[in-house]
Amino acid sequence: MSSLGSVQSLKKDGLKIHGVSIKRSSFIKEKLIESFHPIWFVSPMGTGISSCVLYRFPFESEVLQVCSYIMFSVCLFLFIQNTILFILQMIFYPNKRYPTLFDISRACFLGCYPMGLSSIVNMTYLLTVNNNSKWSWTLVYVLWWISGFLSLATAWFVTFCIQWKEKIYNENLHATLLLPVVSLTVSGASGALITNKLPIVLQPVNLIICYLLWANAILLAFLIIAVHFWKLYVHKIPKSDLRFSSFLPIGLFGQGAYGIMLLGNNTYNYIKSNNFDYLLNDFSTINIVSEIFLYFGLISSLFLISNGICFTILASFTCLSNGKCKFSRTWWAMTFPLGTMSLATTEIYRVFEWTSFRWIGTIYGSALIIITIICLIGSIIWEFPHEIYLNPHNDLMDNLENQNSLSSSIV
Repeated sequence: MSSLGSVQSLKKDGLKIHGVSIKRSSFIKEKLIESFHPIWFVSPMGTGISSCVLYRFPFESEVLQVCSYIMFSVCLFLFIQNTILFILQMIFYPNKRYPTLFDISRACFLGCYPMGLSSIVNMTYLLTVNNNSKWSWTLVYVLWWISGFLSLATAWFVTFCIQWKEKIYNENLHATLLLPVVSLTVSGASGALITNKLPIVLQPVNLIICYLLWANAILLAFLIIAVHFWKLYVHKIPKSDLRFSSFLPIGLFGQGAYGIMLLGNNTYNYIKSNNFDYLLNDFSTINIVSEIFLYFGLISSLFLISNGICFTILASFTCLSNGKCKFSRTWWAMTFPLGTMSLATTEIYRVFEWTSFRWIGTIYGSALIIITIICLIGSIIWEFPHEIYLNPHNDLMDNLENQNSLSSSIV
Protein backbone atom coordinates (compact mmCIF):
# COMPACT_ATOMS: atom_id res chain seq x y z
CA MET A 1 0.00 0.00 0.00
CA SER A 2 1.34 3.44 -0.90
CA SER A 3 2.07 6.10 1.69
CA LEU A 4 -0.94 8.13 0.57
CA GLY A 5 -3.08 5.05 0.48
CA SER A 6 -2.52 4.55 4.20
CA VAL A 7 -4.88 7.43 4.83
CA GLN A 8 -8.41 6.06 4.44
CA SER A 9 -10.47 9.08 5.36
CA LEU A 10 -10.26 12.59 6.69
CA LYS A 11 -13.03 13.51 9.12
CA LYS A 12 -14.05 16.81 10.54
CA ASP A 13 -12.98 15.93 14.06
CA GLY A 14 -9.64 14.46 13.08
CA LEU A 15 -7.68 11.99 11.00
CA LYS A 16 -8.59 8.34 10.57
CA ILE A 17 -5.81 5.89 9.78
CA HIS A 18 -6.59 2.18 9.46
CA GLY A 19 -9.89 2.70 11.22
CA VAL A 20 -8.40 4.41 14.27
CA SER A 21 -9.25 8.07 14.82
CA ILE A 22 -6.49 10.47 15.73
CA LYS A 23 -7.13 14.03 16.84
CA ARG A 24 -5.86 16.50 14.31
CA SER A 25 -4.18 18.59 17.01
CA SER A 26 -2.28 15.55 18.26
CA PHE A 27 -1.39 14.58 14.71
CA ILE A 28 0.01 18.03 13.93
CA LYS A 29 1.90 18.25 17.19
CA GLU A 30 3.49 14.82 16.98
CA LYS A 31 4.05 14.45 13.26
CA LEU A 32 4.72 18.02 12.14
CA ILE A 33 6.29 19.67 15.15
CA GLU A 34 8.09 16.81 16.89
CA SER A 35 9.44 15.29 13.68
CA PHE A 36 10.61 18.63 12.23
CA HIS A 37 14.26 18.46 11.21
CA PRO A 38 16.50 21.54 10.70
CA ILE A 39 17.44 20.18 7.28
CA TRP A 40 14.25 21.81 6.02
CA PHE A 41 15.93 25.19 6.52
CA VAL A 42 17.63 24.39 3.22
CA SER A 43 14.38 24.93 1.30
CA PRO A 44 14.18 28.73 1.90
CA MET A 45 17.84 28.91 0.88
CA GLY A 46 17.18 27.22 -2.44
CA THR A 47 14.02 29.12 -3.29
CA GLY A 48 15.47 32.40 -2.01
CA ILE A 49 18.57 32.29 -4.15
CA SER A 50 16.45 31.09 -7.09
CA SER A 51 14.36 34.25 -6.82
CA CYS A 52 17.53 36.38 -6.84
CA VAL A 53 18.94 34.57 -9.87
CA LEU A 54 15.64 34.87 -11.75
CA TYR A 55 15.39 38.57 -10.95
CA ARG A 56 18.94 39.28 -12.17
CA PHE A 57 19.32 36.53 -14.74
CA PRO A 58 22.32 36.98 -17.08
CA PHE A 59 19.85 37.38 -19.95
CA GLU A 60 17.28 39.64 -18.33
CA SER A 61 13.60 39.16 -19.04
CA GLU A 62 10.38 40.56 -17.61
CA VAL A 63 8.91 37.05 -17.60
CA LEU A 64 11.77 35.82 -15.44
CA GLN A 65 11.28 38.74 -13.06
CA VAL A 66 7.63 37.80 -12.65
CA CYS A 67 8.74 34.23 -11.94
CA SER A 68 11.14 35.61 -9.33
CA TYR A 69 8.21 37.18 -7.47
CA ILE A 70 6.47 33.81 -7.33
CA MET A 71 9.63 32.05 -6.16
CA PHE A 72 10.22 34.72 -3.53
CA SER A 73 6.68 34.22 -2.23
CA VAL A 74 7.37 30.49 -1.92
CA CYS A 75 10.61 31.30 -0.09
CA LEU A 76 8.83 33.55 2.42
CA PHE A 77 6.16 30.91 3.03
CA LEU A 78 8.74 28.18 3.65
CA PHE A 79 10.86 30.44 5.86
CA ILE A 80 7.92 31.47 8.06
CA GLN A 81 6.57 27.91 8.22
CA ASN A 82 9.93 26.42 9.20
CA THR A 83 10.53 29.15 11.77
CA ILE A 84 7.18 28.48 13.45
CA LEU A 85 7.69 24.70 13.47
CA PHE A 86 11.20 25.06 14.89
CA ILE A 87 10.12 27.43 17.67
CA LEU A 88 7.17 25.20 18.59
CA GLN A 89 9.45 22.17 18.67
CA MET A 90 11.84 23.92 21.07
CA ILE A 91 8.89 24.90 23.30
CA PHE A 92 6.90 21.65 23.38
CA TYR A 93 9.79 19.18 23.14
CA PRO A 94 12.65 20.21 25.44
CA ASN A 95 14.36 16.88 24.72
CA LYS A 96 15.07 18.19 21.20
CA ARG A 97 17.13 21.14 22.44
CA TYR A 98 20.29 19.25 23.30
CA PRO A 99 20.60 17.29 20.02
CA THR A 100 19.76 20.44 18.07
CA LEU A 101 22.95 22.05 19.40
CA PHE A 102 25.25 19.06 19.87
CA ASP A 103 24.14 16.35 17.43
CA ILE A 104 26.04 16.74 14.16
CA SER A 105 23.08 15.40 12.17
CA ARG A 106 20.94 18.35 13.34
CA ALA A 107 23.25 21.12 14.55
CA CYS A 108 25.01 21.69 11.23
CA PHE A 109 21.74 22.55 9.51
CA LEU A 110 21.16 25.48 11.86
CA GLY A 111 23.58 27.32 9.60
CA CYS A 112 20.98 27.15 6.83
CA TYR A 113 18.62 29.43 8.75
CA PRO A 114 20.68 32.67 8.52
CA MET A 115 21.53 31.81 4.92
CA GLY A 116 17.83 31.64 4.10
CA LEU A 117 17.33 34.98 5.84
CA SER A 118 20.24 36.49 3.89
CA SER A 119 18.58 35.39 0.65
CA ILE A 120 15.44 37.21 1.77
CA VAL A 121 17.55 40.30 2.54
CA ASN A 122 19.10 40.16 -0.94
CA MET A 123 15.78 39.87 -2.72
CA THR A 124 14.24 42.61 -0.58
CA TYR A 125 17.15 44.84 -1.58
CA LEU A 126 16.67 44.07 -5.27
CA LEU A 127 12.96 44.89 -5.03
CA THR A 128 13.54 48.19 -3.20
CA VAL A 129 16.84 49.34 -4.73
CA ASN A 130 15.12 52.08 -6.74
CA ASN A 131 13.13 53.27 -3.73
CA ASN A 132 15.01 56.17 -2.15
CA SER A 133 12.83 56.41 0.96
CA LYS A 134 14.46 55.96 4.35
CA TRP A 135 12.28 53.02 5.37
CA SER A 136 13.49 50.87 2.46
CA TRP A 137 17.20 50.93 3.27
CA THR A 138 16.46 50.85 7.01
CA LEU A 139 14.43 47.65 6.60
CA VAL A 140 17.13 45.99 4.55
CA TYR A 141 19.88 47.14 6.92
CA VAL A 142 18.10 45.89 10.05
CA LEU A 143 17.36 42.52 8.44
CA TRP A 144 20.98 42.22 7.40
CA TRP A 145 22.22 42.85 10.95
CA ILE A 146 19.86 40.16 12.23
CA SER A 147 21.15 37.68 9.66
CA GLY A 148 24.72 38.70 10.51
CA PHE A 149 24.29 38.02 14.23
CA LEU A 150 22.62 34.68 13.49
CA SER A 151 25.48 33.78 11.15
CA LEU A 152 28.05 34.52 13.83
CA ALA A 153 26.04 32.53 16.37
CA THR A 154 25.86 29.46 14.16
CA ALA A 155 29.41 29.70 12.82
CA TRP A 156 31.07 30.14 16.20
CA PHE A 157 28.73 28.73 18.83
CA VAL A 158 27.44 25.70 16.93
CA THR A 159 30.95 24.85 15.77
CA PHE A 160 32.14 25.06 19.38
CA CYS A 161 29.27 22.87 20.60
CA ILE A 162 30.09 20.19 18.04
CA GLN A 163 33.77 20.26 18.98
CA TRP A 164 32.93 20.27 22.69
CA LYS A 165 30.44 17.44 23.10
CA GLU A 166 29.85 15.49 19.91
CA LYS A 167 32.12 12.52 19.23
CA ILE A 168 32.57 12.30 15.48
CA TYR A 169 33.97 9.22 13.79
CA ASN A 170 36.26 9.72 10.82
CA GLU A 171 33.79 8.34 8.30
CA ASN A 172 31.19 10.89 9.46
CA LEU A 173 33.25 13.97 8.59
CA HIS A 174 30.81 15.01 5.88
CA ALA A 175 30.66 18.31 4.02
CA THR A 176 27.62 19.30 6.11
CA LEU A 177 30.16 20.57 8.67
CA LEU A 178 30.59 23.52 6.31
CA LEU A 179 27.04 24.79 6.71
CA PRO A 180 27.48 26.85 9.92
CA VAL A 181 30.67 28.43 8.54
CA VAL A 182 29.38 29.21 5.04
CA SER A 183 26.65 31.34 6.63
CA LEU A 184 29.36 33.94 7.36
CA THR A 185 30.25 34.13 3.67
CA VAL A 186 26.60 34.53 2.73
CA SER A 187 26.10 37.28 5.29
CA GLY A 188 29.24 39.07 4.12
CA ALA A 189 28.13 38.93 0.49
CA SER A 190 24.66 40.12 1.44
CA GLY A 191 26.13 43.09 3.30
CA ALA A 192 28.32 43.92 0.31
CA LEU A 193 25.28 43.83 -1.97
CA ILE A 194 23.30 46.36 0.07
CA THR A 195 26.24 48.73 0.72
CA ASN A 196 25.48 51.09 -2.16
CA LYS A 197 21.97 51.67 -0.80
CA LEU A 198 23.25 52.82 2.59
CA PRO A 199 24.05 56.42 3.56
CA ILE A 200 27.63 57.33 2.68
CA VAL A 201 28.58 57.54 6.35
CA LEU A 202 27.70 53.86 6.93
CA GLN A 203 29.35 52.46 3.82
CA PRO A 204 33.00 52.17 5.01
CA VAL A 205 31.98 50.50 8.28
CA ASN A 206 29.76 48.08 6.39
CA LEU A 207 32.52 47.22 3.93
CA ILE A 208 35.01 46.51 6.73
CA ILE A 209 32.55 44.26 8.59
CA CYS A 210 31.79 42.35 5.39
CA TYR A 211 35.51 41.87 4.68
CA LEU A 212 35.94 40.45 8.20
CA LEU A 213 33.02 38.06 7.77
CA TRP A 214 34.30 36.92 4.40
CA ALA A 215 37.87 36.34 5.62
CA ASN A 216 36.73 34.45 8.73
CA ALA A 217 34.50 32.17 6.67
CA ILE A 218 37.10 31.43 4.01
CA LEU A 219 39.78 30.40 6.50
CA LEU A 220 37.51 28.19 8.62
CA ALA A 221 35.91 26.62 5.57
CA PHE A 222 39.23 25.75 3.94
CA LEU A 223 40.23 23.89 7.10
CA ILE A 224 36.99 21.91 7.06
CA ILE A 225 37.31 21.17 3.33
CA ALA A 226 40.83 19.84 3.91
CA VAL A 227 39.54 17.48 6.62
CA HIS A 228 36.62 16.44 4.41
CA PHE A 229 38.97 15.72 1.50
CA TRP A 230 41.10 13.54 3.75
CA LYS A 231 37.96 11.63 4.72
CA LEU A 232 37.09 11.08 1.03
CA TYR A 233 40.55 9.71 0.29
CA VAL A 234 40.49 7.36 3.28
CA HIS A 235 36.83 6.34 3.54
CA LYS A 236 35.76 7.10 -0.06
CA ILE A 237 32.65 8.91 -1.25
CA PRO A 238 29.35 8.24 0.54
CA LYS A 239 26.94 5.83 -1.15
CA SER A 240 23.76 6.99 0.55
CA ASP A 241 21.77 10.19 0.03
CA LEU A 242 24.71 12.00 1.62
CA ARG A 243 26.30 11.98 -1.83
CA PHE A 244 24.45 15.25 -2.49
CA SER A 245 26.38 16.91 0.33
CA SER A 246 29.34 16.93 -2.05
CA PHE A 247 27.75 20.03 -3.60
CA LEU A 248 28.08 22.02 -0.38
CA PRO A 249 31.71 23.16 -0.87
CA ILE A 250 30.59 24.74 -4.15
CA GLY A 251 28.43 27.09 -2.08
CA LEU A 252 31.49 28.37 -0.24
CA PHE A 253 33.44 28.99 -3.44
CA GLY A 254 30.51 30.55 -5.28
CA GLN A 255 29.31 32.77 -2.46
CA GLY A 256 32.89 33.67 -1.54
CA ALA A 257 33.60 34.69 -5.13
CA TYR A 258 30.37 36.68 -5.31
CA GLY A 259 31.08 38.42 -2.01
CA ILE A 260 34.68 39.42 -2.72
CA MET A 261 33.74 40.66 -6.20
CA LEU A 262 31.02 42.86 -4.71
CA LEU A 263 33.37 44.08 -1.98
CA GLY A 264 36.13 44.91 -4.44
CA ASN A 265 33.78 46.75 -6.78
CA ASN A 266 32.01 48.63 -3.97
CA THR A 267 35.32 49.69 -2.41
CA TYR A 268 36.46 50.86 -5.83
CA ASN A 269 33.32 52.96 -6.27
CA TYR A 270 33.51 54.34 -2.73
CA ILE A 271 37.12 55.51 -3.08
CA LYS A 272 36.51 56.97 -6.55
CA SER A 273 33.47 58.94 -5.41
CA ASN A 274 35.06 60.42 -2.27
CA ASN A 275 38.09 62.61 -1.77
CA PHE A 276 40.40 61.78 1.14
CA ASP A 277 42.78 64.18 2.80
CA TYR A 278 45.38 61.51 3.42
CA LEU A 279 45.53 60.88 -0.33
CA LEU A 280 46.13 64.60 -0.92
CA ASN A 281 43.24 64.69 -3.38
CA ASP A 282 45.58 63.29 -6.00
CA PHE A 283 43.42 61.78 -8.73
CA SER A 284 46.08 59.37 -9.96
CA THR A 285 46.70 58.05 -6.44
CA ILE A 286 42.99 57.62 -5.80
CA ASN A 287 42.63 55.83 -9.11
CA ILE A 288 45.48 53.42 -8.35
CA VAL A 289 44.26 52.63 -4.83
CA SER A 290 40.69 52.03 -5.99
CA GLU A 291 41.79 49.74 -8.81
CA ILE A 292 43.94 47.71 -6.40
CA PHE A 293 40.78 46.79 -4.49
CA LEU A 294 38.85 46.11 -7.70
CA TYR A 295 41.43 43.75 -9.16
CA PHE A 296 42.09 42.10 -5.82
CA GLY A 297 38.39 41.27 -5.80
CA LEU A 298 38.61 39.97 -9.36
CA ILE A 299 41.66 37.76 -8.76
CA SER A 300 40.22 36.35 -5.54
CA SER A 301 36.89 35.75 -7.25
CA LEU A 302 38.49 33.93 -10.18
CA PHE A 303 40.47 31.76 -7.76
CA LEU A 304 37.30 30.70 -5.96
CA ILE A 305 35.26 30.26 -9.15
CA SER A 306 37.88 27.93 -10.63
CA ASN A 307 37.64 25.73 -7.54
CA GLY A 308 33.85 25.97 -7.65
CA ILE A 309 33.78 24.63 -11.21
CA CYS A 310 36.18 21.83 -10.23
CA PHE A 311 33.99 20.83 -7.29
CA THR A 312 30.91 20.97 -9.51
CA ILE A 313 32.43 18.31 -11.76
CA LEU A 314 33.53 16.21 -8.79
CA ALA A 315 30.10 16.47 -7.13
CA SER A 316 28.36 15.49 -10.37
CA PHE A 317 30.58 12.43 -10.73
CA THR A 318 29.93 11.55 -7.09
CA CYS A 319 26.16 11.58 -7.62
CA LEU A 320 26.35 9.62 -10.87
CA SER A 321 28.85 7.04 -9.62
CA ASN A 322 26.33 5.38 -7.30
CA GLY A 323 23.57 4.94 -9.85
CA LYS A 324 20.01 6.15 -9.62
CA CYS A 325 18.70 7.68 -6.43
CA LYS A 326 15.05 8.33 -5.66
CA PHE A 327 14.07 11.78 -4.53
CA SER A 328 14.65 12.82 -0.94
CA ARG A 329 15.04 16.09 0.91
CA THR A 330 18.83 15.81 0.51
CA TRP A 331 18.37 16.90 -3.11
CA TRP A 332 17.90 20.43 -1.79
CA ALA A 333 21.65 20.48 -1.08
CA MET A 334 22.27 21.03 -4.80
CA THR A 335 20.24 24.22 -5.14
CA PHE A 336 22.01 26.93 -3.16
CA PRO A 337 25.58 26.07 -4.29
CA LEU A 338 24.60 26.22 -7.96
CA GLY A 339 22.90 29.56 -7.36
CA THR A 340 26.00 31.06 -5.79
CA MET A 341 28.09 30.13 -8.82
CA SER A 342 25.53 31.76 -11.09
CA LEU A 343 25.58 34.98 -9.05
CA ALA A 344 29.39 35.06 -8.91
CA THR A 345 30.01 34.56 -12.62
CA THR A 346 27.21 36.94 -13.57
CA GLU A 347 28.67 39.64 -11.31
CA ILE A 348 32.03 39.38 -13.08
CA TYR A 349 30.21 39.75 -16.39
CA ARG A 350 28.40 42.86 -15.15
CA VAL A 351 31.60 44.52 -13.94
CA PHE A 352 34.02 43.56 -16.73
CA GLU A 353 31.59 42.56 -19.52
CA TRP A 354 33.30 39.24 -20.18
CA THR A 355 30.71 37.37 -22.23
CA SER A 356 31.99 33.90 -21.35
CA PHE A 357 31.06 34.46 -17.71
CA ARG A 358 27.58 35.49 -18.79
CA TRP A 359 27.10 32.08 -20.37
CA ILE A 360 28.59 30.26 -17.40
CA GLY A 361 26.18 32.14 -15.15
CA THR A 362 23.32 31.16 -17.45
CA ILE A 363 24.24 27.47 -17.30
CA TYR A 364 24.44 27.48 -13.51
CA GLY A 365 21.29 29.58 -13.20
CA SER A 366 19.28 27.31 -15.49
CA ALA A 367 20.44 24.22 -13.60
CA LEU A 368 19.47 25.91 -10.33
CA ILE A 369 15.93 26.75 -11.45
CA ILE A 370 15.30 23.27 -12.86
CA ILE A 371 16.56 21.50 -9.73
CA THR A 372 14.67 23.87 -7.41
CA ILE A 373 11.40 23.17 -9.24
CA ILE A 374 12.11 19.42 -9.06
CA CYS A 375 12.78 19.72 -5.32
CA LEU A 376 9.56 21.67 -4.74
CA ILE A 377 7.47 19.17 -6.69
CA GLY A 378 9.25 16.20 -5.15
CA SER A 379 8.78 17.57 -1.63
CA ILE A 380 5.06 18.05 -2.22
CA ILE A 381 4.21 14.74 -3.91
CA TRP A 382 6.76 12.47 -2.23
CA GLU A 383 8.79 13.74 0.71
CA PHE A 384 5.98 15.49 2.60
CA PRO A 385 3.48 12.59 2.23
CA HIS A 386 6.28 10.17 3.11
CA GLU A 387 7.00 11.99 6.38
CA ILE A 388 3.41 12.78 7.30
CA TYR A 389 1.64 9.59 6.30
CA LEU A 390 4.14 6.78 5.91
CA ASN A 391 6.10 7.51 9.06
CA PRO A 392 3.02 7.98 11.23
CA HIS A 393 1.75 4.69 9.83
CA ASN A 394 4.92 2.95 10.96
CA ASP A 395 4.93 4.71 14.32
CA LEU A 396 1.29 3.97 14.99
CA MET A 397 1.22 0.34 13.94
CA ASP A 398 2.07 -0.91 17.42
CA ASN A 399 -0.60 1.31 18.96
CA LEU A 400 -3.12 0.20 16.38
CA GLU A 401 -2.35 -3.47 16.99
CA ASN A 402 -2.60 -2.97 20.74
CA GLN A 403 -5.99 -1.31 20.35
CA ASN A 404 -7.20 -4.12 18.09
CA SER A 405 -5.96 -6.73 20.57
CA LEU A 406 -7.66 -4.91 23.42
CA SER A 407 -10.93 -4.78 21.48
CA SER A 408 -10.72 -8.51 20.75
CA SER A 409 -10.08 -9.36 24.39
CA ILE A 410 -13.05 -7.26 25.49
CA VAL A 411 -15.27 -9.04 23.01
